[in-house]
Amino acid sequence: MSSRKREVAATIAVATATAIRLLARPSSPSWTIAAGTVLVLAVIALIAGRAVVVRIAALFLALVAIVDLATVATASSVSRSFNTRSAEHLQSEVARLRREVVTTEAELDASTARLAARLAASKNEPQRVQLFATLRDELHAGNGRGARLVTPSGEVLAWWGEEL
Repeated sequence: MSSRKREVAATIAVATATAIRLLARPSSPSWTIAAGTVLVLAVIALIAGRAVVVRIAALFLALVAIVDLATVATASSVSRSFNTRSAEHLQSEVARLRREVVTTEAELDASTARLAARLAASKNEPQRVQLFATLRDELHAGNGRGARLVTPSGEVLAWWGEEL
């Protein structure tokens, strides 16, 4: 093939690759085919072309096609593994929350036991001020959560803390 014919072929390859790249829709299923075609045409233009402008355009189109193909491959990989990875993440979060609930329940049970022991150790009926002081001391020494002392009939005797 003559030098002139090679140059024309390279120019046509660059022009065709440019048109395909500009007209193809990224959301269409044929996007991979379009990107592959652009890459093939750009490689042909790189091999056949001698003019610097044609070779630079072909190189640019080849790089664009490589990025397009990498994007398609990455998006495909993410879409295939998304449900599995999402389920794994959700399971790990549920397990973490369950551990936190168990820990919190154990801390609250321990605090309740200490409060019950302190109130049972008192010989006579404690005053409300003493109940507030007992809750304050327990909550400052413990986990810092709020608490209420309630009678069996539901009357609140004393409370302490911010989470109430």
